[in-house]
Amino acid sequence: GLQDVVTFIISQHRNKVFGPGTKELEVVLLLNSPGGEVSIFGWGASQLTRLSEEKGITTTACVDTVAASGGYLLASQTHKLVCAPFAHIGSIGVVVELLNYNKVAEKYGISPIIMTAGDAKAPLTQFGEITKSGKQHVQRKLTQTHTAFRECVVQGRPDLADSIKEISDGAVYLGQEAKELKMVDVLMTSEEYIYERVHAGDRVLKLCRMPRKNINVRIPLLSHLLKHSGKLGQVLRNQDIP
Repeated sequence: GLQDVVTFIISQHRNKVFGPGTKELEVVLLLNSPGGEVSIFGWGASQLTRLSEEKGITTTACVDTVAASGGYLLASQTHKLVCAPFAHIGSIGVVVELLNYNKVAEKYGISPIIMTAGDAKAPLTQFGEITKSGKQHVQRKLTQTHTAFRECVVQGRPDLADSIKEISDGAVYLGQEAKELKMVDVLMTSEEYIYERVHAGDRVLKLCRMPRKNINVRIPLLSHLLKHSGKLGQVLRNQDIP
């Protein structure tokens, strides 16, 4: 998972696997996501914040197609945000959608029975009666989540502090407009950005997850590698990598 990748990069950076003379490591994330569940993307943002706060590491998010809602939450936690001109950026908002069959059930003589303990437990359900207090409770939670969303974005991109209320109405922007609003830093595709780094003389490495069926050697668990400081680093340094 993402946490394993972040831990791997940080540990190998601290063990100087990328070379003892490496003053700064840039981690480029190829990020394309329309968003999803709040808790999952909030957790992902925490992982990227952890990576961005590591001394000697800078992070760059490259978005070719979309970084909306939770996707933008992730991208905003990097030091630099690069996107293609027609990428979809933003959608800083929260939504809850469900179908309620209470009246349909009553029409056919079915009486749903829902029992809860706690006034705020399951305020809106698919078969329960929709009440004013239930809707108000869910709306409060949505507003709280939206506020936390905006605060997290500003934490990652302080330049948006003055405009966050205007740009966090759920609207989606094309890359050019997003740059004008300071939601992104550079208009460029990921391929262009990586090529520029190569052309500048940087040593560019791609981190890949290898399918188990293609691995013919026994690789220790990540936890085992971390217990033996620099073990993987010693292995990589002994390889002749062009």
